[in-house]
Amino acid sequence: MVTRKQMAVVMIGLSMAGFCFAQDYDANDFAVEVVTYNDANAGSYNNPNAAVGSPSIDTDYYGTHRPVVPVYQPWRIDQTNQIVRIGNGGCLIVKFNHNVSDDRNNPYGIDFIVYGNAHHVITDEQSWGYQDPGTAILTGGVYAEPAVVWVSQYGGDDPNDWYKFDNTVADSFAPTLGRVYDTNNPVEAYPGWENNWWGAATDPTLPLDPGLQASDFNGKSLAYMCEKYGQSAGGVGFDIRGLSSEDYNALDYDPSTGEKWIRYVKFTCADVSGALTPEIDAIADAAGCGDYKHPFPIGDLDKNCRVDLVDLAMLTENWLYCTWKCQ
Repeated sequence: MVTRKQMAVVMIGLSMAGFCFAQDYDANDFAVEVVTYNDANAGSYNNPNAAVGSPSIDTDYYGTHRPVVPVYQPWRIDQTNQIVRIGNGGCLIVKFNHNVSDDRNNPYGIDFIVYGNAHHVITDEQSWGYQDPGTAILTGGVYAEPAVVWVSQYGGDDPNDWYKFDNTVADSFAPTLGRVYDTNNPVEAYPGWENNWWGAATDPTLPLDPGLQASDFNGKSLAYMCEKYGQSAGGVGFDIRGLSSEDYNALDYDPSTGEKWIRYVKFTCADVSGALTPEIDAIADAAGCGDYKHPFPIGDLDKNCRVDLVDLAMLTENWLYCTWKCQ
């Protein structure tokens, strides 16, 4: 039943402009601070601040800049520090400056996205040299160095405050795509190289369809793969509901949203031998209707981030309905 307060806010909301969902992500959409880092003698790539901020759009290719693509991932170690490595026994903990919520309207239910430098494998007969991606044929394999992912609300030292994802690891499929595959609008951002394929930067807050698997691209071209990405930058998506039911139920609710949430993310090396050491580039809060930047507007009864005739219909269905002191 719609309450009188809801009736009032709908009437107010209907007088306001419709909510417009825009791609306007900023630094606050990503982890903003390194809390703890222990590389466990992993060697190079030991600047943890590489994991702060947005994922890489471009990287180094024989001394020149080229776009990050699923078969060629960020790796620069100079002043750009694109990735940070975690050895066996080490860990990386980063935090957001806001609660990352289990938002009901996030695409595919994904709440945050982790970007590493796993790369998709092309056939043995080929090598990648930034040629036409339509001619680069993929296998169904990914070279990954998995990281175990833990989350926490308060980031304390108590192990019971941390909750592990048992079925999803970071630095695995899907590799990062820095720029949209767009042959109609390629950017002129690479002096000395004629770019005919790569357009505007992808959106790292837009989750990729988790139904896609590496094996889906066996025998397909890189161009085909990037078309499937669309505007998404890829990465590994995590749904807070993917925690065990016991861990999920242990999370507190955010009183302002009524949703479960996390703020801290921890990474450890999944390979106990230490041979495969994961690298992390960025961690993004997935954008969705109702998140910290796109709250439900006043009068939005069906929680779709717009006040429209559907909300009015919900209101009028119960107009003047009364159950107490109705005289």
